Amino acid sequence: VHLHLCERDYPRSPLVWEWTRYCVHRDRRGGSVLGGVGSELLLAAVEWCLERGIQDVVLEPHPGWIAYFMTLGFKVRPLGLPTEIDGEAVIAVQMHFDEDVLTQTREICSGYRNDVVDGWRRSPVARVSKRKAGGKS
Repeated sequence: VHLHLCERDYPRSPLVWEWTRYCVHRDRRGGSVLGGVGSELLLAAVEWCLERGIQDVVLEPHPGWIAYFMTLGFKVRPLGLPTEIDGEAVIAVQMHFDEDVLTQTREICSGYRNDVVDGWRRSPVARVSKRKAGGKS
């Protein structure tokens, strides 16, 4: 996160990750901010993080995204005021999430790609490698 966007500090630890490059072309959003490839990417990221004990991320979304993340249950904490970069509004935020957010995200986003989320299927979108140190998977 660009420090000039932060008016307050945020926790730094191996369990707080920076979430960068969350970009989905408008044609791939399935007619909604929470649809199509975007919902798959969001769901996979939350699954991947939770499997590793990560429940907080910092990122620089468009301020309009805050409401969408809150709809899914994320606890969003602005780190500064919105700023314009290259003609686009951005705001630095810290977001906390847990298993409840994962459940809510599955519920809201499942209508877009049932073949990926498959309703309430417990099979994760993000695949965790079962590879052992020094061995092949």
